[in-house]
Amino acid sequence: MTDSRLAAALDDVLERFLVVYPIVGLILALFLAGALVQRQVPNLAAAFEPYRLFFQIAIAGLAVAFFRNTIGARSYGLFAPASIAFVLVLAGPSWGVLVFLNVFIISLATAFVVSPLRLGSAPRLATQLVVIGFSLALFRVLSALPELNPYFSATSVFFPTIITVWFADRFARDVDERGWPIPSLRLAWTLGAIFLAYLVMSSEALVSYLMTTPTAWSVLVGVNILVGYYSRFRLTEYVRFGDHFGGALAGLIARGTTLKDRVLGDERPVEYHGVDEVLSMNERNRYIARYNPPAVAGQVEKATIKQRLHRLGIPAPETYAVAARVSDLQALSEEMDARDEFVLKPGDASGGEGIVVVSGRNDDGTFDTSMGALSQSDLSAHAHRIVQGQYTGLELRDSAILEERIVPAPFFETLCGGGVPDVRVIVFRGIPVMSMTRLPTRESDGAANLHKGAVGVGLSIADGRSIHAFQQSRNRALDAHPDTGADISDVTIPNWNAVLVTAAEAATVSNLGYCGVDITLDESGEPVVFEVNVRPGLGIQNATQSGLKGRLRALEQLPSSYDFLDVRRAVALARTWDRAGWPADLESVVTVDEVAGVAREAEVNVDA
Repeated sequence: MTDSRLAAALDDVLERFLVVYPIVGLILALFLAGALVQRQVPNLAAAFEPYRLFFQIAIAGLAVAFFRNTIGARSYGLFAPASIAFVLVLAGPSWGVLVFLNVFIISLATAFVVSPLRLGSAPRLATQLVVIGFSLALFRVLSALPELNPYFSATSVFFPTIITVWFADRFARDVDERGWPIPSLRLAWTLGAIFLAYLVMSSEALVSYLMTTPTAWSVLVGVNILVGYYSRFRLTEYVRFGDHFGGALAGLIARGTTLKDRVLGDERPVEYHGVDEVLSMNERNRYIARYNPPAVAGQVEKATIKQRLHRLGIPAPETYAVAARVSDLQALSEEMDARDEFVLKPGDASGGEGIVVVSGRNDDGTFDTSMGALSQSDLSAHAHRIVQGQYTGLELRDSAILEERIVPAPFFETLCGGGVPDVRVIVFRGIPVMSMTRLPTRESDGAANLHKGAVGVGLSIADGRSIHAFQQSRNRALDAHPDTGADISDVTIPNWNAVLVTAAEAATVSNLGYCGVDITLDESGEPVVFEVNVRPGLGIQNATQSGLKGRLRALEQLPSSYDFLDVRRAVALARTWDRAGWPADLESVVTVDEVAGVAREAEVNVDA
């Protein structure tokens, strides 16, 4: 082992020690406190009975965390299911479900009724809370009846009611943006989480054990931490990435060969990626926590990144106006009125939500947009909703960005026929590591988001050639675009080296160690940066039929001297390593002393 790698290994051990030591101290302190309480308090059950709720919430939180982090349930929030389950515990499952459905359905109906007005988050949620407040008051009056009175009180459902209103509002917004299928699945997961939380909260034996055994509190905390830290693959991910393992069951049992090969002892089993090669959601989140610390990630807003890109001369759509406050909307509206083509989008949304692409004006004066014909007032109202936090969850403010509409290169037009196609490049430690082009479809309404129905075509980092095409929304491999019928099995992105260099430059500007850079080619074939993503999705692994984790591990082993390479050398290395298949020891392919030569060789044919 070289001195640099030995030093890196020692630093890693020290870092782990500094993380583990406080956690062990916390668990030990909690254990000692529990032991002291267990020794000093004579009747623990009676002492803690008034505070039973806290113990119920504790075990419900653990159960829902396990459901989400280990099973892979995509529920609406962690605390929402536990809070809603509290009503079921107090009122019993029948009346609890009635109260929950009453709040959820009325709130959802209110959200759909006011939906055409496109209110911002604050007035929209306030309207729903007012309607729900009156409805529950009426329900409370009815509870004066003898058969209802024992099951319902206003104080017991106050907080769960607020959570349910938020839950219903989030579901309504998802339906508005994505249609019914995906939000309905998430709703089903959330109902499952609520039921699981109810089961553990209503377990008399479990709750009583925690109340009378304070030394077990430390065990509960330790289990929670272990579930969060050591869970690698969620069970649902064995299905999502099953093609990498030769099937989901093979991923669980056979660890990278098909189950048939393992059982029959085939001497030449089919080569599949092991689970150690594919990056899971839990592991991705750890990479993000380590390489995109909050102090850095918090600064990666669309408007801020665009300012940096423009100042450094990195190609990005021209920004016409930014409205960070309601008082800025008049200037933004005037700027819209002066233009025929532009893009209006939120500054802090994700997944393509809230983006309106305006491609021209119609004869009647309305704008031709990705959301159909819209008037000037419609677009101004949309900008107003963005500023009020329509697309930022619980945040009640955002910025509306008005920017240049980039017309994609004719190359993309022949593939997908329209929309806003792009190239997603994953950049780690300043080095491009994986890429795909995202082609819009009618199903995705012209957006390049995989979860909306766009097709991901995996690309070789070495030369920009297509590897494999996959449509995530339908879980199917494709050889042709579903709308245009164009062949997408043999595609090569033009000006490929410039695309990678631009991606590396944008990642460097963002200060993120791990990110996804979205780029398109304009009409002249030059790369233009759309945005830099702090938390890029994992669907790129299905598009490329390659695991991302093995590449990240290999790059992590490189000494810190590689962090000081200029972007052209970093790109040249990435292309060389890709041709070599990304071996675990990358320096066995190209050493630090050979980096300059590799870069010069790549620059001889920069468009290769």
